[in-house]
Amino acid sequence: MIHKILVANRGTIAVSIIRTCRCLGIQTVAVYSKEDAQSLHVQLADQRLCIGQGSLENSYLNRENIISAALYTGADAVHPGCGFLAEDAAFARLCQKHGLIFIGPSPELIEQLHTGSRLEQIREKIRLPFLPENAPKETAEGSADFSRTIEVPIIADQFGKIVVLKEKDCLSRANGQSILEETPSAVLGTKGRQALRQTAFEIAKALCYTNVGTVIFALNKSQQVYVKGITAGISSGYGLTEMAAGLDVIGEQIRIADGEALSFKQEEAASKGHALVCHIRANFSAESSEAESRLVHHLHVPAGHGVRVDTALYAGYQIPAYQDYDTEIAQVIVQAPSRAAAIQKMKTTLDEMVVLGVETNLDFQYSIMEDPKFRDGRIDKLNSDD
Repeated sequence: MIHKILVANRGTIAVSIIRTCRCLGIQTVAVYSKEDAQSLHVQLADQRLCIGQGSLENSYLNRENIISAALYTGADAVHPGCGFLAEDAAFARLCQKHGLIFIGPSPELIEQLHTGSRLEQIREKIRLPFLPENAPKETAEGSADFSRTIEVPIIADQFGKIVVLKEKDCLSRANGQSILEETPSAVLGTKGRQALRQTAFEIAKALCYTNVGTVIFALNKSQQVYVKGITAGISSGYGLTEMAAGLDVIGEQIRIADGEALSFKQEEAASKGHALVCHIRANFSAESSEAESRLVHHLHVPAGHGVRVDTALYAGYQIPAYQDYDTEIAQVIVQAPSRAAAIQKMKTTLDEMVVLGVETNLDFQYSIMEDPKFRDGRIDKLNSDD
């Protein structure tokens, strides 16, 4: 049984993992870079250990230091969060070598997904085609534009039970940076939605997938759907999935890694209504001094029925001045009976949220909610200068 988990990540995802562990009665260890010494995840954990400073390679990507921290503090499991080492087969294998439970898919499966060897083997079994490499972005008619990304979360235990959750429609910038996500998709009909979920189920089954993952699809303007691939482990939009389905995805991850069966059935994972998540990012001003523009003077987080805000911010916190760290500072999530109601709720929630001292994209997110094209479901990607 897992008693202590080392959280090998930072920011909002690290905070969420630690809070989940506290609810499960599991102790936690936070690892951090010198720049992150005052971060919220460090303060919330039962134990904390600095693993380096400067580049990510010296801290959050330093496999050996993280393993040493886990062994030194007596952790029996490692949760990689999302990003960083979450899809690193070498790190997952190193955990196993030292008797640590890696909370995610097996290193063998992660490696096979990276090389594409297993996906190649199951192509013939899947009804939807895989997105060809170097696919054209756009033609004169726009029919070959695969800019819209739709993700389908999957959860599977080691006993062969698979649950497919409702799809997420992802809006991002041209550089791939996530702006917002919503579920269900505003452009898919019932048949299209069922086809994606069935395909995700077949892929998970063919891969003998275990733990949490995401099957990623590409959709063009002619409603043609292709399989892009699979993200191993939890995705950055986990909060939206939890809110929409009423599930504790991180908790399920931990229980599955501990050898337990899924705690719910497919019919119990049905999402209700419509949910949105806006990724709130810091926009550091060139006019202000480096330290001043990163200091959170005041923070007000909205609340209410169908409102959730995941953040690692607090008043008095100074955001580390390190360019390789993600600029996301919060995820604002809302749920309502309909898409129109969810958009209206998101508007009021964004309008209420206050972050003083740090420039953010709150106003930009609000403008998207007011955009007629978004309301009609006609925006699928934003240019970098939008």
